[in-house]
Amino acid sequence: MKGKFFGLFVLALVATVLVISGAFADSWKESSTPAIKEMTVYVDSNVVWYGYCTGTSWPSIDEAELDEFGRPIYSWTCYTYQYAVPALERGEQLTVKTVFKTNTNLDNMKVHVWLNGYREELEARTSEFDAFAGNMYTKTLFLDVPSDIDARDAYTLYVKLEGKRELSGVDEAKINMNVQRVANILEIMSVDVYDHNRDNVFNPGTTMYTDVVVKNRGNHKAEDVYVKVSIKDLGISRTVYLGDLEAYDNHYSHNNDDAYRATVALALPANAASGTYTVDIETYNSDVSTKTTKTITVEKQLTKNIQVTPQISQADVKAGEQAKFTLFVYNTGDTTENFIVEVIGADDWSTVQVNPASFALAPGESKLVQLNLDVNKDAEVMQHPFTVRVRYGNEAKQYNFVANVTGNSFDWKTLITVIGIVLAVAIIVLLIVMLVKQNKGASQEEKELESYY
Repeated sequence: MKGKFFGLFVLALVATVLVISGAFADSWKESSTPAIKEMTVYVDSNVVWYGYCTGTSWPSIDEAELDEFGRPIYSWTCYTYQYAVPALERGEQLTVKTVFKTNTNLDNMKVHVWLNGYREELEARTSEFDAFAGNMYTKTLFLDVPSDIDARDAYTLYVKLEGKRELSGVDEAKINMNVQRVANILEIMSVDVYDHNRDNVFNPGTTMYTDVVVKNRGNHKAEDVYVKVSIKDLGISRTVYLGDLEAYDNHYSHNNDDAYRATVALALPANAASGTYTVDIETYNSDVSTKTTKTITVEKQLTKNIQVTPQISQADVKAGEQAKFTLFVYNTGDTTENFIVEVIGADDWSTVQVNPASFALAPGESKLVQLNLDVNKDAEVMQHPFTVRVRYGNEAKQYNFVANVTGNSFDWKTLITVIGIVLAVAIIVLLIVMLVKQNKGASQEEKELESYY
């Protein structure tokens, strides 16, 4: 029986030695008291690494060194072991908790955590703190794992205790990591929403274009992937078929990529009201669905439409009198416009009054503009053309007008002609009267002579 127990004891001792020899993956000697006596690293609440240093006074306590607390130390041996290889989940946050114990007082300490193997360093640090000998400290840091980290590469997680000077003992942990890809996951990498002119002014009745880049971040091939773009408030949507997306890029095979870019065209209703709308973008297959949103602003396209009609554009006027012209302005557009009315080419022969010369018209409003031209007394009798210019915004319209000057109000030439005619008639009448009288006198003289004889 004793032999049996002895055999079991030997087997247990061998097993213990094997476990111990396997558990401590690394060990070394310290010539002096190490600063960090013990450290444990947790990844996502699981213990993955442990290290500690132990001192022995064997063979003789009298010959051993004494530490700062008067304890006999002959030598220190430090051991580290990684219990498990943690998996990084792409696109997730990694929680790293560090628990450690010091042998000495340490000032201005930091815990530095970083991940090596990615194209850029992923790291985090705590703020400075003081640590006192014999106390246990816990610090937690977070690392964002990129969604495009390659699961086929090797990565190492470093946890380093830093101080004013280089530390000794188990002050640094090197932890081998693997990347765990989710079985099925589709990622919308980018979304670009634009209109035909790429000015991002979306008008009712125009076409909205959506460029969507979809990538397979899963561990398996994504089959029969679709992209759907919709605006629920406008009741419109469109779905585009992307096909199959591989788990990894295959540059040696056509159409075997893990990403795809699609352009989805969506016609906005012609009666869409102005406002802000949410664009829903979804990529999906039978296994998984991913959604995101964009916001666009739809603005009704405002039209500018002005009607200008000359109502009286030609008038007869005598020199020294006033000619009246009218111009009708009607705003049939959607924008409020400011107007300026000018008369060009009439200053040499008249004085111009425009009423009103400037005004504003809201959509649907109109205005009758009165143009009064006081013709100079010495204005030449002829047709006098002039121009009326109507300016609004960046536009200008011109219209031709004519003032037909017929003469001044007192025509001396006509008066002289009339007087000449009257005098000529009077002279003729006078001559006729004198001739008649002369003929009558001769007749009476002849009668008297005849009577005498």
